[in-house]
Amino acid sequence: MIHMKLQLPYLVNIPPFMLKGLENVEISFPKKFYLIIKGKLVSLVIKVTNGKLFCFLLNLLFKNDGRINFDGKYYLKNISDNGKIYYPNKRIQRVLINYELHLERLMSSYNLDSLNFTDEDVLVDCGSNVGELNLALKNKNIHLKYIAFEPDNDAYECCVLNNKSDKDNIHNVALSINSDEKPFYKDSYGGNSSLVDFGTSTKTKIKTMKLDDFKIKEIKLLKIDAEGYEPEVLSGSIATLRETEYVAVDFGPERGLDQKDTIIEVNNFLINQGFRLLNFEINRITGLYKNVN
Repeated sequence: MIHMKLQLPYLVNIPPFMLKGLENVEISFPKKFYLIIKGKLVSLVIKVTNGKLFCFLLNLLFKNDGRINFDGKYYLKNISDNGKIYYPNKRIQRVLINYELHLERLMSSYNLDSLNFTDEDVLVDCGSNVGELNLALKNKNIHLKYIAFEPDNDAYECCVLNNKSDKDNIHNVALSINSDEKPFYKDSYGGNSSLVDFGTSTKTKIKTMKLDDFKIKEIKLLKIDAEGYEPEVLSGSIATLRETEYVAVDFGPERGLDQKDTIIEVNNFLINQGFRLLNFEINRITGLYKNVN
């Protein structure tokens, strides 16, 4: 049976992080009014400020939450006595309020709540961005062998900073259908950099490789978020899929100028490779597949 999860939409015009934990709470009219006014102010701060001023103003507006900082290159927040989480841009707002809930929801958005992990398991994270998924597992005291691939240089550096014990297994390379050099279209404000042109004026050349080139064995979970490039990543992963128990994939509307989803292509490909869809998350548009061969 395929299970489908539906999350409630956010209140209009409020930065999503401000509603964390409030989705199923009855909110009074005065509280809604307060949230809307504060939300507009926060949106203005996000839009027109950067760096230390951005952090100062958000810290002022959210005094009861852990402080965020800017070190001159990256945004960061202390999330434990000895740990920090780094972001290359203003996505740091994701963890401004209740970072643990953010990490829990990341797990849920990939339909991973029902999976049983052990410390011996292998997680391959294709399109890792800053490595939040591994942090989410560590937050549950699950310490897997983490192998990550992130083509964006700044996100890659943050992923290494966030996952120092796994730094030797974090690769600054784009995964594709072949080994080549391709244009890489950058999103400097979010996490949407892609090998598919989505209309940005910022692009560079980047090395691509097939996931199969790495010859990874006995994979518990292969997670893929390639910003619309999922079909090509999978086409370069046929041998790897035979070594994989579960695949979690983000196939939402992110491909190219038309922002098309890749649901049909990805679903057909994985079924042909012997996988079955277990769960579909309709808000983020992700699927969890199990190898039934």
